[in-house]
Amino acid sequence: MRLIPRRRFLIQSAAAAAVASVPLSRALAAPGERVQLAVIGVRGMGFGHVKSFSGLPGAAVATVCDVDESVLARAAEAARSAGGRDPKQVSDFRRVLDDKAIDAVVIATPHHWHAPIAVAAMQAGKDVYVEKPASHVFREGRLIAD
Repeated sequence: MRLIPRRRFLIQSAAAAAVASVPLSRALAAPGERVQLAVIGVRGMGFGHVKSFSGLPGAAVATVCDVDESVLARAAEAARSAGGRDPKQVSDFRRVLDDKAIDAVVIATPHHWHAPIAVAAMQAGKDVYVEKPASHVFREGRLIAD
């Protein structure tokens, strides 16, 4: 039996759950009809998410977003290498939320930004996958749940 590292298992499970949450007819649709994702925060775990989600048949990383513009090109190259698509590079997460083509966002920013971006994304009609901790304060967690 081959052991899989915990981190890889969690990333692959999260990716599978995100794609599984989309109706099957959409997940199996043509490449132009895949779930359009934006990864917000593309250092560290966010960079790993770009690579993981880009390789899924039911998803496409359409946008990479980070306030540090120096990391965007590396993340875009990782998306191209894993999935063959050239994602948009954005430095302001609000532009991502304004983009009607984005179906879901993956939030891997510093912890104190998790809840504000998650709430804003849900208010914009996006599906959200947010890294842990989802919030630092009880009130923020309640806002996310609500």
